[in-house]
Amino acid sequence: MGDIMGSITDIVVEGLKYPFNDVNKYLGFGVIQVIMSALFMGAFASTGYYFVQAYKTSVSMGLDMMDLSVVSPAMIIVSAVLFVLGLIVFVYISGYEFNILKFSISKNNELPAFNDYVGILKDGLKMIAVKIAYAILPGILFLLGLMLSVNDNVGAAVNVIGSFILAIAIIFAIIVAFFLIMATARMVDMGTLRSAFDFREIYELISNMGVVQYVGILIFLAIAIAIINLAASAIFEMIGFAVALVLPTALASVFLVMILSSLLIDSFTSLATYRVYGSVYNVAQGNYDFNESETEDSQDSEDTSAADENEVADSEEAAAEDVVDSEEATAVDDDVSESEDEVSEDKEAEADEK
Repeated sequence: MGDIMGSITDIVVEGLKYPFNDVNKYLGFGVIQVIMSALFMGAFASTGYYFVQAYKTSVSMGLDMMDLSVVSPAMIIVSAVLFVLGLIVFVYISGYEFNILKFSISKNNELPAFNDYVGILKDGLKMIAVKIAYAILPGILFLLGLMLSVNDNVGAAVNVIGSFILAIAIIFAIIVAFFLIMATARMVDMGTLRSAFDFREIYELISNMGVVQYVGILIFLAIAIAIINLAASAIFEMIGFAVALVLPTALASVFLVMILSSLLIDSFTSLATYRVYGSVYNVAQGNYDFNESETEDSQDSEDTSAADENEVADSEEAAAEDVVDSEEATAVDDDVSESEDEVSEDKEAEADEK
């Protein structure tokens, strides 16, 4: 049990440290997250604004239903363009997460570059396609159970059946989510979409690792990420509240919190999470060395100790040189004093002779 907990801690801690291997790329990825959030926020905010204006206009005209014809086509186009641009950035982010996973599986400690735009977008489409495919069946079951459980017109018995289907859908969605993590990692490693649906191989990978260890790592990661996100969000909310007290509008504080969250939290979560996913896949394949991180830490400690010893040695040498210089200065002073004494004695002898 101790070995399992140690391995879980090693993998998660290594993943949480990963974003700081290159702070510039970490912040660069955060900027991309900010752009996506801003585009989606702009699209939804403008759409909401248009509906509100349409509703107000319809009420002022005495209409019983909202007349969307009063909304300018240009406004609709603006919302659509913002939404499409947001989707493109979302695909790019998914592709970057694909590369994070690839780097993790290949044990590359660097953060991926951003310049292969076409390749990253293609990889993003692969990631999204796999996620959608895995979500279809749980989504259908969930919607079916929800409709049957809340519909009063079908009777109590059907409502009970709907609740049962809803519970099954939730459990099934959790199982599918665990499979999806290993499926995406296998797709990245094998380089084909078909690999993400090789359920027998995926099950064998999870079995090789051990279900307890596999689930334990993912739960521990989720808890760690949640704690970090909650702490950071609380800090950002306090900053936003302070800004709202200074500025006349609360909108500025909302945008500030959104920027900070996307820049620091969302990017950190993606980098750390997919780094851990890659390490989990390596463990399942037997390619993860738990002693590697310990060796690196030991090497860092040895380097630090060696540096401290060198500093001590340099200090001792400097002190020794100071002592030598002091002794040489004292010897010079003694020589000068002796010379002065000899000159004084010579003068006294000459005076006696006279």
